[in-house]
Amino acid sequence: MAKRRIILVLVCLVVVGVAGCGRVVDSAANAKLKQNFGKVSVTVYPTFVWRVGGPVYDRASAKDIAGYLETEGMASVKTSEQRACLAGKLHMVQWKLFKQSLRLFQSYLKDNPIDTDYALLAEYLITPVPSGGQAAGGIHCYLLDADGRVALAVLLNSHHKVFAEAKPKTTEDCTTVLIKALGEQLGDKKD
Repeated sequence: MAKRRIILVLVCLVVVGVAGCGRVVDSAANAKLKQNFGKVSVTVYPTFVWRVGGPVYDRASAKDIAGYLETEGMASVKTSEQRACLAGKLHMVQWKLFKQSLRLFQSYLKDNPIDTDYALLAEYLITPVPSGGQAAGGIHCYLLDADGRVALAVLLNSHHKVFAEAKPKTTEDCTTVLIKALGEQLGDKKD
């Protein structure tokens, strides 16, 4: 049952996450992921967090995402201590940043091959707000196969219900939203 739910989430997140923004998901890689989901392994990299003072990496969120994926039925999930460098230009247009980060992650994996079937990297955009404090402006998630093909890509912002309702402000909030987005697609109900 969990495998069918995972397949459903992959289909739905591709539609929800990148609908209308252009094609980034490789249909063959996505089909292979769906077909073999319960048998695949994945390496989850520390989350890349864009902040005004400069980007930081968050290992705790990577561990939370990995734990969730393992609970949902991936055959093998591990977290990496290595940082996948996405330090390109910080674009004000989210889609440009999404595409740039995706290309940089693909380049990183080409130079640093994985020993699992897939590699996952989450990326959060956290900015200051005029009233003080901070808020998240977007959440990205890239799932690439060992050849660097995009099997799944997620882009969330205030236009997506799960993001808008949560109003994420911190890295922890973003991780909760990303996991909730996956959970909503899965029905988040254990039988």
